[in-house]
Amino acid sequence: MNITPIASNINNLGPSSKPAISEQAIENLEASIKEHRFDSFQPGEDHGIRRLEEIDDELLGKVLGKPQLSTTFTNSQVSEKARELSKLMDERDDAIRSQLKEFSLTISRDQLAGHFGEVARKIDEAFSEGSITRQEYDDLNEGFKKYTETVTAREERRAAAHEVLRKNAKAMDAMMGRGASQKEMEEFAKWNRETFEDRVKELVKKSEEYDRGLMAALIERVRGGEDIFKPDKEKGEP
Repeated sequence: MNITPIASNINNLGPSSKPAISEQAIENLEASIKEHRFDSFQPGEDHGIRRLEEIDDELLGKVLGKPQLSTTFTNSQVSEKARELSKLMDERDDAIRSQLKEFSLTISRDQLAGHFGEVARKIDEAFSEGSITRQEYDDLNEGFKKYTETVTAREERRAAAHEVLRKNAKAMDAMMGRGASQKEMEEFAKWNRETFEDRVKELVKKSEEYDRGLMAALIERVRGGEDIFKPDKEKGEP
C-alpha cells in the first residue's frame, strides 16, 4: 500500500497550522502505520512508541473515565495491597474488557467465571500472606459479590439484547423478501421499538446461559486453583 509521507502532509499545512510535535514523533508515527501498530503510538514527552500496557493508571483513567470500584472500605486507613486488589473490580465495561482482552459483542459465562475466580484467588492469597487485614478481606469479599453480580447481569442482558436484534433483522429480511409494503415495514419497526425492552427481559428470564448457581460453582473452582473445567478422564479409566 502506498502511504503518503505524514511529515510532508503536515509541513504543507503552513506555519500557522503546523502542530507542536517533534520530527522524531512524526517518524515514529509513520513507522507505526507502516507496521500496522495503530494501538501503540502516543505523542508526548517520550516522542515515541508506548504500548498500551505501559500507560499509567492516571492516563488510562482519562481514556476510560472514572473507575467504578465495587468495594467500599470500612476503615479510612487502607493498605496499598487492598487498594490494588479493589482496582481489579472496576465495574466499567471497558475496564473488564481491557483486563480480559475481550472486545467481542458479549463475554461468555466461562470467561466471566474464570476472571472472577482469579480475582477471588488473589484476594485469598493476599489474606493468607498477611498482606491485608481481616477487615480489608471482608470488605473486598463484599465488593466481590457486588462486582460479580453487576458484571454478570450486564452481560446477560447484552446477550439477550443481541439475540432480540438478531431475530428482528431476520424477520425484516423475511418481510422484504416477500415484498412487504412500506406501511407494514413501518408498523413492524414501531412494534420493535415499543416491545424491545419487554422481549429482552423475557429472554433473560428464560436463558440459562448465565445461571448463577453454575457461575458460583465455576468461580469457586478457579478460586481454589483448579481449571474451570475438570479434565476428562483418560480413556479406559472407570
